Amino acid sequence: MIVAVTTRIKYLLLCGFALVSTAYADGMNFFNNAAKIDNDGEIVAFVGRKVFLEKRHIPEFGMVEVREGHFELREIPDWNTRFEARYEILDVLKGNLSQPTIDFEMFDHYGRSDISNIETPLIVLTNAKGRWVRMFKTHLELHPTLDDDWAICGEKNKEMIKHLRLQPNQNLVFRDEVKDDNDQQCASGMRVSDVFNKLYETRMSFEPSQNH
Repeated sequence: MIVAVTTRIKYLLLCGFALVSTAYADGMNFFNNAAKIDNDGEIVAFVGRKVFLEKRHIPEFGMVEVREGHFELREIPDWNTRFEARYEILDVLKGNLSQPTIDFEMFDHYGRSDISNIETPLIVLTNAKGRWVRMFKTHLELHPTLDDDWAICGEKNKEMIKHLRLQPNQNLVFRDEVKDDNDQQCASGMRVSDVFNKLYETRMSFEPSQNH
């Protein structure tokens, strides 16, 4: 009986630690990626700018039978690295996003973020059972255009554009100087709305960046 009570107390303490570790202060604001639970599966997309992006592990625990009839509380191995992020919303492509920023989780099997060094990436999120979670394969660097839109450099994304069967826009003019991978002036581009609509239409790149 004493052993059972001790195990229960240990379990509650560890669960409490896991819950506390999900919220940390950024000034006076706490990380909160809650989404409407009745909109499960909803997808939103926007042009974003990083406010913060940090690794944040949340331990998960379960009772493991160590020998017949005897159980211990053990941490469950997690093969993906979890990140917590807050991004400023610069331009909305899909969904109802009226707030200036949004918090979300992202997961990566290799332990690194593919968008941490992109100043203004395309961010696509899904409502995963009441939590905003980033989706894979949308690590596109976006640049403002003279007509107040956002676009990618055609020369830097040739393979993706070819894969999506899109035609680069030769008349697109970037507001600032944009270089390709050969350090040459980018001569063509694709509007982010065209890229996202094709991705959304085919769903070829939309997979939640987690496995649980």
